[in-house]
Amino acid sequence: MKVLGYLDTNALVKLYVDEVGRDRVEKLIDEVEGALTTSVITYAESRGVFARYLREGKITAPEHNTIVENFNADWEGMNAIDVTPSVYRRAGDLLVAHPHLRAMDAIHMASVLDARTKIGIKFLTFDDALEAVATALLTKKELG
Repeated sequence: MKVLGYLDTNALVKLYVDEVGRDRVEKLIDEVEGALTTSVITYAESRGVFARYLREGKITAPEHNTIVENFNADWEGMNAIDVTPSVYRRAGDLLVAHPHLRAMDAIHMASVLDARTKIGIKFLTFDDALEAVATALLTKKELG
């Protein structure tokens, strides 16, 4: 079975901006031979991070433009998971079961749980609350 690497937004943006943890993201990409997936919500979330970094002066306008250009090119090859009724309903259930989980993180977790029924998955996040839920719901082998 082919294994896909699922990167939530916190993990994916590390490929484009200099943040701690990038080495873990690159290691996961090597393990899954570049076969990546994420939720469709990651696009807007990532663009939001890049825009915030520009506003805060962490990156320059030319750097922002290059990041967005590279991100858009890479997005075309991304296996983006749609927010289907089963995903958003499961996300709602996760929010009840895990009160510290935020709504968008619940969508990420629900997307992972949905995808793992069809393909092998390795999940990576840098969000503590989401990681706690992933640790509870996924096997060690599925954690990146």
